[in-house]
Amino acid sequence: MSKAGPPFLPASPGQAQNHNQKKLICSRCTDIFIRPGSSVEEKIQIQLLYRDIVSTAKDGCTICLRAWGHFLRDSNRRKFHISDEDPFSVSFGLGEYDNSPVSVDHGTARLIFRREVENGDEYPRPLCHIKFKELRSRFDNPHIETHCRKKGKTLIPVLTTAPAKNTAHLSCFDLIDTWLRNCFQNHPLCRQSFSPQQGQFVPTRLIDVTNTGFPRLIVTNGQGIVSEKIDKYVTVSHRWSTEETLKLLRENLTQLECGIDICTLPQVFRDAFTVATRLGVRFVWIDALCIVQDDYRDWEREASVMGEVYRHAFCNIGAVAASEGSAGLFVERDTRLVSSPCIQIERQDLSGAKKTFLPIISQHGSSFTQLILLRRGWVLQERLLSPRSIYFGQDLGWECSELQASETYPEGQGHSFSSTPWGDGATPFRLANLFHKESLVEVSDGPLREAHRRWLFIAQGFSETVLTYKDDVFPAISGLAHSMKDIVADVYIAGLWKNDLVRGLLWEVPRGDTSSRDYIAPSWSWASSGGRVYFPLVQQYTSSATEVNVVEVNAVHTTLAGPDPMGKVTDGLIHITGHLQQSRRRFRSPSPSEYRWRYADNFYDDNSSTCGGEAKTYQETFHFLLCYQQIEYHPQKGIFLLGLIIEPTGRTKDEYRRVGMFCHPAETGDPRDAEEFPEFAELDLKNFERTTITII
Repeated sequence: MSKAGPPFLPASPGQAQNHNQKKLICSRCTDIFIRPGSSVEEKIQIQLLYRDIVSTAKDGCTICLRAWGHFLRDSNRRKFHISDEDPFSVSFGLGEYDNSPVSVDHGTARLIFRREVENGDEYPRPLCHIKFKELRSRFDNPHIETHCRKKGKTLIPVLTTAPAKNTAHLSCFDLIDTWLRNCFQNHPLCRQSFSPQQGQFVPTRLIDVTNTGFPRLIVTNGQGIVSEKIDKYVTVSHRWSTEETLKLLRENLTQLECGIDICTLPQVFRDAFTVATRLGVRFVWIDALCIVQDDYRDWEREASVMGEVYRHAFCNIGAVAASEGSAGLFVERDTRLVSSPCIQIERQDLSGAKKTFLPIISQHGSSFTQLILLRRGWVLQERLLSPRSIYFGQDLGWECSELQASETYPEGQGHSFSSTPWGDGATPFRLANLFHKESLVEVSDGPLREAHRRWLFIAQGFSETVLTYKDDVFPAISGLAHSMKDIVADVYIAGLWKNDLVRGLLWEVPRGDTSSRDYIAPSWSWASSGGRVYFPLVQQYTSSATEVNVVEVNAVHTTLAGPDPMGKVTDGLIHITGHLQQSRRRFRSPSPSEYRWRYADNFYDDNSSTCGGEAKTYQETFHFLLCYQQIEYHPQKGIFLLGLIIEPTGRTKDEYRRVGMFCHPAETGDPRDAEEFPEFAELDLKNFERTTITII
């Protein structure tokens, strides 16, 4: 990262003398890492422009290439409105976090890229955070130390040499074979009966790829194909193309049973057939070719068993590269983004003066979960339910119930640089793992309560994914719901579970987001928002708080749109008894239908779009339904009141719809709290009036 002059400068005092390192990184990165006169306590910080990062990345600096390739590339550049002349600050220090105490023994360093604003202040969150781990040696192979939940500190191998340039190379399939063999031979959880044994279920249709040049569609119950002959099949997770491609229709069903012209298929499907053949699997299931796309009844029937399709598959193939714009599964790649180069760091008080560190490539951490394919709503259950997944992107990836790995970290990735929606980086993202009896029993609050908590985490994560059609929300998680029902033996109600319904009602829409205006679900269901939601009580399930449910659900009902009990609904209602307070509030907005809460920060509007135009003052009647009381033992926390903000529908007496949620402190002694929320200021929390209402 050179401020002036050529990006690679001759070595000078205070710069790297190592010839190989001088080839790997630019002069500015060299100046960051090699400082023999500086202390480990000193935080190094430099300034540069965005175009400097791009320039040195293109010239071959492996550090700048990582910053640009993984975090600051064009998609994020557009998202954050970054221009070539935008200034950045780059800080480097030893330690686990930016403000953590320095401990070289932990073998961790970090490099943080922040964009600066005009007055020189930095944005509060870094746009790029590259972590480094100290190189350790084991059996003469490069390793790094990481932390795993079950094993504690452990050494894992890291790829430091360049891999094959194309992911179709034989060495890539050798690695896949190693992962598969290890999974079948050494993973008890992957072999357990939670995922039913292959052979018990066979999809309605499959693609027979015995002849990869001329595959054909088979109907398993109509072509003399018995389930015993279909010992295994693979599934494919892909992003639907905006271009017109071959798909199964009523008019071409018979034709595809006779054979499929391989030239009419997208490259990603052809590559999937190649992968299946190289894995020794004869049959492939792809939604576009195995579900009749212009027959809604067929689609509805197949969507209801899609969870079974993925649960019984041999493995799932994730077309990560294709989702990023590539034509197929296999890609030519920049191998510098896959291997992890050795970088020397020099400080005056390091033992031995120099230490070698490796930059961590977090493909299966936060950056991995941001890949376009894995942001698709339908892919969430495909990923969770499949016994194992192989991802074809710039870097090969692997996930099963006991291992999350990649080409860079072929034997697994530890807690230090891996994450899941519930924040436990040591737990692979698989339903069989998350709801494994041992992992649930470990939780002090009990397995059933913990299972419900994890479901809300799944719902929260799912709400952040993208669906082409918003009303697909329930079909897209139907398979997960069917699997969950086997675990909790509970009644499924519009995305929630009856025995955890009150906690499930308490969700909030992030400020600035708006809920869908089309009907998707009852207003009390998180699915009705059509977008992101957050369950505040999920984080407190296992905290030191005492939680008191102060409402009673008398009855709940939904009307299904089709035969799938976990599918779409046309309406729903809850009869609930609790403390109801009427509030008459004033707000300013261009019209009564476009308002935004003018309350304290603890009130969350389900439709908090920013108002524009000329503001006028309106008055609207809302009600507050107290649902939950939480007592925190932390001396500064006190008691919190949680509940729903509802409004009358005007159709019948005591019928309401949800419009928001509140989470407000009580008994804090601060007079401002009573002013902001007078409805409950004088409430006796041990004795209050109750009313029975209906929420639709």
